[in-house]
Amino acid sequence: MLVPFLHYLIVSVLIRKIRDKNVVEVRNIVCRAVTVFARSARSNDKRWWVRQSVSAFVRERYQHMMFTACRSGEYDICKFLLLWMSGSINDSLTLTSTQLATPLHVACSENQPSIIKLLLSHPDIDVNVTTSSGTTPLMLAITWCHEDNILQDMIADDRFDINMQNNSGETCLMLAAQCWRKSHVVRALLQRSTIDLDIKNISDETALDLARRCHCEEIENAILQRVEINLINL
Repeated sequence: MLVPFLHYLIVSVLIRKIRDKNVVEVRNIVCRAVTVFARSARSNDKRWWVRQSVSAFVRERYQHMMFTACRSGEYDICKFLLLWMSGSINDSLTLTSTQLATPLHVACSENQPSIIKLLLSHPDIDVNVTTSSGTTPLMLAITWCHEDNILQDMIADDRFDINMQNNSGETCLMLAAQCWRKSHVVRALLQRSTIDLDIKNISDETALDLARRCHCEEIENAILQRVEINLINL
């Protein structure tokens, strides 16, 4: 009982670092959790009490704490929450009236490289889970993440399915091919042996078509070189 109790004392201190509009709510959650743990110490059946009361309470608000920490880049808090509630790492939270996302989606969209790296190190992480719009974490990272090192690591990670399509039929390569600043991202994606250059979006366009339409000549040439390599290897 002492270990989880101390964990919540620690997180109550760490929570103070959050600079978010939900900080008051989070503090209240932590205080309630500490009270629950203290009460459970006097219970006859401590393990049952903790499992039924504490776990149910913590899971109810765990996602809000986790998402707040991911959005704010609070590494220590995220690490603590992953240790305590690792089974919920792939759970989605409603961000808007129509959009669902996981902690990894939030970290990628908020450009939090340290949090992304922490989440990817978790053995139970599902890196290909999609939002309600079909967006994967890698798609968000390509759009919003400005840290080339973490982005290159994500693209090279075989766990990521780079050929997945969002609700518009776009793949990671298609998203990157429409921006001339993403030429390095395109090159990294083209290094993946599983890259499929023939996939089309709902407008019947391939990544090459999109690069041409957006006048991204460097990206267009890179894709054409990969096409030639594929033809040689046939």
